[in-house]
Amino acid sequence: MSVEEQIRSEMRTVGLAVEPDTDLALAQVESGVRRQRTSRAILATAAAVAAVAGVVWAGGALGWLTGQGDVQPVEQPGEQQAEWDGGDWIQVEDADFEDAYHLSAVTEVDGRLVAVGESKGGSPIFTSTDGLDWTPTREPDETTLLSGVIRGGPGVIAFGGSMGTAAEDGHAEVWTSPDGLTWTRADAPDGSFDVTSSWINDVSVGGPGFVAVGSYNDTPAAWTSDDGLEWTLAEQVTLLSGYLTEVMAGGRGLIAAGEIFDENDYRYGTAWTSVDGTSWSESEHDAVGVNAEAEFNVVDIHAAGPGFVGVGWDGSVDRTLVYTSVDGRTWTRFTEEQHGLDGDVRRVIDTGDGFVAVGWRHEPRPPVYPDEAAVWTSADAVTWQRVTDESLEGPGLGINDIIETNTGL
Repeated sequence: MSVEEQIRSEMRTVGLAVEPDTDLALAQVESGVRRQRTSRAILATAAAVAAVAGVVWAGGALGWLTGQGDVQPVEQPGEQQAEWDGGDWIQVEDADFEDAYHLSAVTEVDGRLVAVGESKGGSPIFTSTDGLDWTPTREPDETTLLSGVIRGGPGVIAFGGSMGTAAEDGHAEVWTSPDGLTWTRADAPDGSFDVTSSWINDVSVGGPGFVAVGSYNDTPAAWTSDDGLEWTLAEQVTLLSGYLTEVMAGGRGLIAAGEIFDENDYRYGTAWTSVDGTSWSESEHDAVGVNAEAEFNVVDIHAAGPGFVGVGWDGSVDRTLVYTSVDGRTWTRFTEEQHGLDGDVRRVIDTGDGFVAVGWRHEPRPPVYPDEAAVWTSADAVTWQRVTDESLEGPGLGINDIIETNTGL
């Protein structure tokens, strides 16, 4: 079955209309990873160093689940979102999490949850069938740090890099697994995975099958793959230093976002578009709405609002920003007073009944470490309201990723 046929089959399975425009269909399904509409169910992964309810937590990874009680099916779209206010989270405790510094991402394959991140002994991979009890799997070597995992290829694709003996020695890595239990390192026959100062931050359906973005020799970079097993470096995105943080299929191809350093060593966030994942066109600098002295980092892009919504961080004003775009080339900025995201956002998902964002808050700003985990909800991905929930409160708590599963919210 081809990649397009797999995507169309999955869209029918989860109840999405198959659009005649394949690119639009890709934008809707997003590899079936971050918009898995099998139910109104959400799992969040996080890192924590906290004292909660008088109990001191050592450094370790945590998870939250919501909706573990009985949830009745609804007939009308939006009814479930109206009943659920974004709260009622349960903090998951698992002794195996104690060796993990953090969990960076989570996905689901064949009813099994797969979470990846970083640990004292290397890169942890955890699996679970219910979100409550987790089992570690550590096939990647101890120098590997995994920044994300998606469903695709032979089953799941995990990505990130290897730190080596020093930060500048790191190189990009991709791992694949049919079930989240046994893993194989993917290859780049052109040798691009072996170049130091390279990293992969995100992978999405697109191009010939999959597109990965990150950095290569300290410049923004993209890779393409037919099957997730072998990868080829795309044409050089730009000669400037920087990196790409996010990529998604949408419009008439792909949209990627990231941060670059110009010839004066100023840094700014911007976006790129591509038809096939191999050649990219950059948006106008001022169209993104960030001045040359800003420290801006886009952490997520979604098909929403007028076309696309991007969420990121602007260090020049020390706050989260929201951007909207019709075509991925021209962007409009919304400030915190307008959008209501009063914290650092790490991930946004579309539940079908609305949007949910996760991250953390910190007061006073700008400490590097979070003070408490945060969840926000929105009807349009532009204006947001933070959820009040006791299990999210406490110093050192933060959420890195969130998905839908069929085991409950």
